[in-house]
Amino acid sequence: MTSYLAYFFPGDCYKAVIEDLTVPDATCMKLAIGRFLSLGIILGSVLVKLPQIIKIISAGSVENLAYSAFLLELIACMFTSAYNYANGFPFSTWGETLFITIQVIILLSLMFYYNRQTTYALAFPPLVAFAAWILSSGILSMDALTYCQAATLPIMLLSRVSQIISTYRNGSTGQLSFITGVMNAMGTGARVFTTLNEIKSQLLLVQSLAMFTVNTLILLQFFLYWRVPSTKVRKD
Repeated sequence: MTSYLAYFFPGDCYKAVIEDLTVPDATCMKLAIGRFLSLGIILGSVLVKLPQIIKIISAGSVENLAYSAFLLELIACMFTSAYNYANGFPFSTWGETLFITIQVIILLSLMFYYNRQTTYALAFPPLVAFAAWILSSGILSMDALTYCQAATLPIMLLSRVSQIISTYRNGSTGQLSFITGVMNAMGTGARVFTTLNEIKSQLLLVQSLAMFTVNTLILLQFFLYWRVPSTKVRKD
């Protein structure tokens, strides 16, 4: 129990709040809230894409899902995981990207499968695993990983904008999962708070703010096209 409390109230905060039983000051409260949100983000990330996966399998369709959106998301998540791992940042501040990466691999494999590209569906996971090994093995310099991390912002923005445009053109959210949309928006919103309080990285903060914005736009599209029947199947 002590170790769990120390996670939420690190350093001097543990002594003041737990041992001396004093009311936590603003700094300790921000740390506690930030770490609680980080834990929630990581736990939520384990399931964030699951509703989308279930919806695809249930429908047997990848209607209105753009390859480009998920492929770009995968690249960005891999870059972010490698950058944070190499810098030794706490897992609580970036762990969700690792779980999201795994789920996006599954989603892309399903997209290949339901578009009758079975060979791609089988070959894709091993290829991604090899790319992940290169990124995390130390072969790339820290400067190279920093450039990769800097590239994640335009990559993720392009990913989300690609899906926004696809939904707009089709006039329907198709097989997009509303639950996943809600979890994406809430998760990136919470990550803005934790980045401000724990990492103090302008690069990661700008990325979090931008992702919160585009995820919110995607979520708004569900309300805009809520009762619009889908008629097109996206295969590009």
